Amino acid sequence: MFLQKCKKLNLIPEGLRTKNTTNLLNSQQILNKTSQKLRDNTLQQKYKQFQFINKELNTQETIIKQYLSNITSNDTLQNELKWLNTYDKQFKEKLLKNQEKKIQKLIQQQRQTIINETTRTQNINNTKKTDNVINLSKINLSEQHLSVLSKGLKFIPTQNKCGNIGLKSDRYVYFKKLTLEISIVMME
Repeated sequence: MFLQKCKKLNLIPEGLRTKNTTNLLNSQQILNKTSQKLRDNTLQQKYKQFQFINKELNTQETIIKQYLSNITSNDTLQNELKWLNTYDKQFKEKLLKNQEKKIQKLIQQQRQTIINETTRTQNINNTKKTDNVINLSKINLSEQHLSVLSKGLKFIPTQNKCGNIGLKSDRYVYFKKLTLEISIVMME
């Protein structure tokens, strides 16, 4: 019953969770799938056990009813069965309350995990990774300097787009200066 609800709500009970020691997103997804398969396989195994136990209980119940019907009167038998059923009902109610508490706790944990993952990915995207740069000089480096240095000494910054108009005008100015210099040199 508990595992069925967990499967329906796509929750993984704490005992079936696999721990992530690497804190990588891809490994977390693989571990979640593994935990889900563990939950589903455990549910399937428990269902088979439940069927077997249920058959055994039904057999034992019929044996006890036959035995008690031969020994005691019908009124005593009804009272005993009533007592057993009320005790069984109380036990089931207590078990269902505990399971409901666990499910609510798992739902809260799942929501918190989703919130933590989104904040973690946002923090990773928003944070500039400059902790690998150690400033040994006396010069205070700006965030831009630190971010460029954190990319490594072989990093070469490039522009995303070249403006055609700027390129043409720069080329025109360059050639104009070049021809001017050539003409000056020729005059001398």
